[in-house]
Amino acid sequence: MSLACEVLRASPSTHRRTLSLLVHFLVEAEADSSGFEVHNCVEALATDLGSALVPVALAATAGEARAWWKRFKGDVGSMFDFMALARASFSRPFAQLGATSLPGLEAGIADPDPFIRAEAAAFLASLGPVAQPALSIMKKALVRERSAWARYEMQQAVDSIGALPRP
Repeated sequence: MSLACEVLRASPSTHRRTLSLLVHFLVEAEADSSGFEVHNCVEALATDLGSALVPVALAATAGEARAWWKRFKGDVGSMFDFMALARASFSRPFAQLGATSLPGLEAGIADPDPFIRAEAAAFLASLGPVAQPALSIMKKALVRERSAWARYEMQQAVDSIGALPRP
């Protein structure tokens, strides 16, 4: 891991803003050789946050989604790959948190910001069977959802989690 990332890790109070910037840089840096190093740094910072990860990850990826939504003028299909890349560095830290991340992600599904709701749904889907207890909350939220991006991500999550065998 780079010295720059080690310096960032030494300042946990700045993780929220740092992660938002790094997620943006990660997506932009995909084409060059720094992408892997940035991914590792985001993953390390996210892991350092422990249970405080949920709102930070939601804010970081929602900010990125908001920017891509404007850039692609609401074309959900065009955004998908960019958002998958933005979320990738959080998958291992979320997997480590497992069920302890559910309350924060369920709160994200009820957030007034549609980009937060979309990201909460996407992270729930990434948890697989662990997220099954949140399925009914997501189904109810999906019925009320008006935002195209949030509705898309919620439907993907409901379909993904609903298709899993019950434990």
